[in-house]
Amino acid sequence: MPYYVSYATNSSTAGTVCCDYPYNTTAASSTSTNWASWTIPSNCVTISGGAVQPPPLTPEQIKANRMEEGRLEKERKKAEEQKQLAETVARQLMEIVLGHERLQEYIKQGKVSLDSPSKPGRQYSIDARNTIEVRENGKLVDRLCIHLVDAEQYRHDSQWLPDADVVVGKAMLVLSDEKRLLATANHNPVHPAP
Repeated sequence: MPYYVSYATNSSTAGTVCCDYPYNTTAASSTSTNWASWTIPSNCVTISGGAVQPPPLTPEQIKANRMEEGRLEKERKKAEEQKQLAETVARQLMEIVLGHERLQEYIKQGKVSLDSPSKPGRQYSIDARNTIEVRENGKLVDRLCIHLVDAEQYRHDSQWLPDADVVVGKAMLVLSDEKRLLATANHNPVHPAP
């Protein structure tokens, strides 16, 4: 969208620079200080009351904008449907790996609780966030920070994981390699209130 900047070197001269970002620059100028008397190229925006106002859209531009909005809405809906399907498949995997009871716990509470395979009285509360809560004899004692994928890649939609898959992945760490999980996770111990 082109824009222009007004300038004045003294009270008798003033001007406008019209820019088609980033390279094309044309000048419109006048010796008049009366804004309305300036000749502004047609591809420039106008300024009214301090606000930049682009030229009105043509019917073709309006039609193109609506078509683009429709296309983007269809893409968004398709992506949402794909995410819902992925979560459904991930829940099926959760039921196979962790059992029906854990799946129901996840559906109702958004998390699963697993007993430590190595230490009686220790329990892990796992949800799709980056933390795992650790309880000893029912008391919260630690929060483990763990990422299943590289944090930089995880920001991209192509690396999106269904929440149920994240929970299953962390549950597998607890059940299959608890020692490594405890050695590599960032610990945030919960200190009792004084």
